[in-house]
Amino acid sequence: MVERRQHVATRYIERLAGNEHVVLPTVLPGSEPTWFVFVIRLAAGYSGEERDRIITGLRNHEIGAAPYFPCIHLQPPYRERFGFQPGQFPVHDAHGQRDQYQKRRAAPPDLGHRHRRQGHTC
Repeated sequence: MVERRQHVATRYIERLAGNEHVVLPTVLPGSEPTWFVFVIRLAAGYSGEERDRIITGLRNHEIGAAPYFPCIHLQPPYRERFGFQPGQFPVHDAHGQRDQYQKRRAAPPDLGHRHRRQGHTC
């Protein structure tokens, strides 16, 4: 399963490399991500409304897409258990505030994701 997800993620990276409208995940040399999700961030300048329009278009082609979650340390379980607050992780917070987590979308890394669908996604 992981090998298939890596194959799909590699195809996304190859197809989207150089696209000025998206920011792709960084894969460090020697690492082997399992690609639970493949998060594509829209470049600066896109609004939440534009993100929603893109997601709707993908869904219209039966391609699963959704806004990804906000900064993990600001999610209720972490705030409640550990008392995390905005400002404790300024770099992460700045990234999350800039994107409002609304400019990110998770592309499907599922095993059944066919080349045709991947073409629509890209």
